[in-house]
Amino acid sequence: MMLSTHVRPRVGAVSLLCGALLTGFSGLSAMADGSNANSGAGIVAHLSGDSAMQTAAKKLDEAATLRPSGRQSCVGVTNPTPFPINLRIGALLSPKGKLDIGADLTLPDLHILPSFTTRIDADAIFGANIGGSQTIIPVTFDQLYTKSLPGTTSFYFGGGAGLYLGGRSRFGGKAVVGATFNRFGVEADLHFSGSGDPLLSLQGRIAI
Repeated sequence: MMLSTHVRPRVGAVSLLCGALLTGFSGLSAMADGSNANSGAGIVAHLSGDSAMQTAAKKLDEAATLRPSGRQSCVGVTNPTPFPINLRIGALLSPKGKLDIGADLTLPDLHILPSFTTRIDADAIFGANIGGSQTIIPVTFDQLYTKSLPGTTSFYFGGGAGLYLGGRSRFGGKAVVGATFNRFGVEADLHFSGSGDPLLSLQGRIAI
């Protein structure tokens, strides 16, 4: 009886120590693969023989099962923003060589024409004299039709209208044609700025 009395606390202490170690390993495993770390609490409760701890551990396990892990919440997220933004940089090819940089914001749920997508464009077309009288800043409201091709490639075309700022502001428009390859693309614009000859530009495009 004396031996049994002394041995039993030691067995309980060893059980708790083993359970604590298993809890630690379970926590490390949870951080690595998103699994439930609360199972270690159940192991401790089982080894200690404490029914209250077993009940509490069971409730923790059930709550963790219902709660999605951080990794699971990221699965299936293909577009973190509902309004895709792209940067564009290229050159004005005609009638004079100039730098053409811009950005565009797509509004997928807003369209005027059926099967078309709305895009807001802003560009800055300038030569060596940045900010001079020859700088043109088109801000246009576009309607684009997109045709998806096999893989991650798509082809689009359309047109837009808006203000052409710089010097004397005027109303103008443009025709757009382009293609995308995953996050990258190429686009050609023909601007009718409301003054002078049409402006033909070619730009590279990247999603951000």
